[in-house]
Amino acid sequence: MNASSPRSTALIVDASESVTTLLASYVRLAVGTGAETAHDLHTLRKLLQDRPERFFVAAVDFELPDADRGEAIDFVLGHNIPVVAMTASDVADREAFIDKNVIDFVFKSSASEIENATNAIHRVYNNRFIRILVIDESSSYRHYLRNLLRMHEYQTLEAESAEQALKVLEDERDIRLVIVNDQLPDMNGVQLINTIRQRYNRRELPVLGMSQTGDERLPSRMLKSGANDYLGKPMVVDEFYCRVAHCIETTEYIRLMEESATRDYLTRAYNRRYLFETGTRLHENAKRGNLTLSVAMIDADEFKRVNDTHGHHVGDVVLKEISATLSKCLRQSDLVARFGGEEFCVLATGLNRKGALNVFERVRGDIAAMPVCVGAATVRITVSIGVCMSLEDSLESMIKRADEALYRAKSQGRDRVVIAAQRRRATRRPARP
Repeated sequence: MNASSPRSTALIVDASESVTTLLASYVRLAVGTGAETAHDLHTLRKLLQDRPERFFVAAVDFELPDADRGEAIDFVLGHNIPVVAMTASDVADREAFIDKNVIDFVFKSSASEIENATNAIHRVYNNRFIRILVIDESSSYRHYLRNLLRMHEYQTLEAESAEQALKVLEDERDIRLVIVNDQLPDMNGVQLINTIRQRYNRRELPVLGMSQTGDERLPSRMLKSGANDYLGKPMVVDEFYCRVAHCIETTEYIRLMEESATRDYLTRAYNRRYLFETGTRLHENAKRGNLTLSVAMIDADEFKRVNDTHGHHVGDVVLKEISATLSKCLRQSDLVARFGGEEFCVLATGLNRKGALNVFERVRGDIAAMPVCVGAATVRITVSIGVCMSLEDSLESMIKRADEALYRAKSQGRDRVVIAAQRRRATRRPARP
């Protein structure tokens, strides 16, 4: 999402120009969004006169020169913009912040606290893409939790029974957290968590168990049945937000750690290790006759010229764009890996010669038509592609043949696809009578 799209800009409001400059800089670098600033309520009012919907969050100082009682926070909240409150005062202001329904508050005592404000802004930005399923038989309590979650910009879905919840999970594959109440009309929370765990492990789908019962054994039963965390009712709202964020962030950290073992850090394509591990299994499956396997080697033409002319940071952006275009053009079942430098390898199944030529011609054409803009620089890049469609004795042999076809594409003028010729099989002459 770019900074000009709706709800992609952060609003920073503070009397100190140094604070707004520092925080806006952090937001642009760490969150990757735009940031606009104001130093008093008068300027703030002008900013919100025109398209207030462009702001996804606001970091607002409690005391401004023309509004020293939190009026600026009230004004921003009145435009349905989530607020991270800031103050230089002591903890006595805490209750005032909670009463105003701000999503977080930080004390401007040091640069590290300003970083905390950036982290809060980053969380709100990411929360807009996170869907949470709330399961509770009480419509009023579901409504209560939904409103709490929406204050932090989470997307919410609801279910009033275990049966309905399991149907939602089946239909909606991008849910990131399930909140389960123990009292449900068709089964209890422990039974539902057990059922969820038969389909999803703790890393795939975190579960937060909740209950109002006085049974001291229930928290451990929920945790042992597969819940990632537990929270009793009635609850402290701050603790609820902390546990929700902890469940989601812990799962995200685990996913990123797992991805780092298989993904290239720059392009997010798979790395060589994953290519050979998965590709070897595909090759063995192809040798058993269960699938057809094609291997393509793709190399950016004259890439050294891009780095020498525009710098390596532009070259990095070009590689990212090539990787993104490969993912967009190819099927989800195709494996795209960064082989090294400016070279990528693709493993595709189920293609005949004509189909492979069509697919990789489309890849070549889309990359050639793709302008890469970085600052004042506009770069156009082409790729040469070599494809091996004959099943060789090993994956390494297929990669070698695809690489040979790639070099033929280079020698023929670049920006083209060459498919390696099929090897001729030796045939036995019939014995003479």
